[in-house]
Amino acid sequence: MSALSSAWSRLDSPAAKLALVAVSTSALTTALVLSTQSLLRTRRRASLRSSINHQLDDTSEEEEFIDFSQPTPPPALTRQPTATAAGLGAKVRKTSEIIVREALARNYVFFGDEGMSKVRSSFVVVVGVGGVGSACATMLVRSGVGKVRIIDFDQVSLSSLNVSENTVL
Repeated sequence: MSALSSAWSRLDSPAAKLALVAVSTSALTTALVLSTQSLLRTRRRASLRSSINHQLDDTSEEEEFIDFSQPTPPPALTRQPTATAAGLGAKVRKTSEIIVREALARNYVFFGDEGMSKVRSSFVVVVGVGGVGSACATMLVRSGVGKVRIIDFDQVSLSSLNVSENTVL
């Protein structure tokens, strides 16, 4: 304590003393704010973990999940107007609602529950899946649209792909 008082007495001007008080107060405030944020972040993380574990424990064992570990053979090319997923040889199982809501969390925040129920029950037809149509169809599916029908009578060619001139195929 005597070292602090001797250092304090060595400061000649009141401005130097004021600067020292300001710097030390700022450092103390910063340390307090950062430690409080760290503590709150730790508590929120623990609360989130317990919430996730609680939700996972509540899911029934009867729910089915898509098994992506086993590759499915590519579908046979046919000229049928419509093809169902079951007709392609793939097993279609319903994904857990918890996983779907997590994947679409930002959309639920933006549209709300009522808006997302409209989006998820909607039916969209995309005519022409060239450079723009393929990206549009992808984004519609990723945004949660319930059913998408894709119509294109064209052959795949470089002019209909969404690639730049420098892309090596």
